[in-house]
Amino acid sequence: MSSTEPRSTWSIDTIRAADLVDNDDVLINGRWREVLDTWQDTDDPAAQFGDDHETTKAIEAKTAWCSPCWIAVRYVDEDNSTPNEIESRLHFFRLRDLVQVQREHKPDPAEDDPLADVLALMSPLDVRGALRAGAELHATVGDPHDELSSSQRANLDALAEHFTHLDDQ
Repeated sequence: MSSTEPRSTWSIDTIRAADLVDNDDVLINGRWREVLDTWQDTDDPAAQFGDDHETTKAIEAKTAWCSPCWIAVRYVDEDNSTPNEIESRLHFFRLRDLVQVQREHKPDPAEDDPLADVLALMSPLDVRGALRAGAELHATVGDPHDELSSSQRANLDALAEHFTHLDDQ
């Protein structure tokens, strides 16, 4: 990774076990584990493993109840895996259990806005009004004594452009 590429941001969320998906990283018994597959009572693990496979039997024994109660999670067992072969284990959650997952934060286009960090900090205090006033003051008066840095002037110009865009909407 080069020094110019942005680093990924990850977050930890609490979700229902029923909402786990393949490739989530879930906290199981105090360790983060990568989810390979999930099965609920309507899913058929035999399609992947075969009817007589021990994984199919274990999943069906726990999830094939009359009412949907369980989710089976097959996860990577790093302790027993090798570079050539990934070993997996099963864990069962109740569908409505809350579990912690790690997910990569994928910013939406609005977060690419240069003001995204400032806008995220907006509170009932009228910080936006103060920013608007500063941008309008700079647009009106400028920097007569050349005291602002070029990045400060660029930020004020970006603010003015942002507020103009908002006004046009």
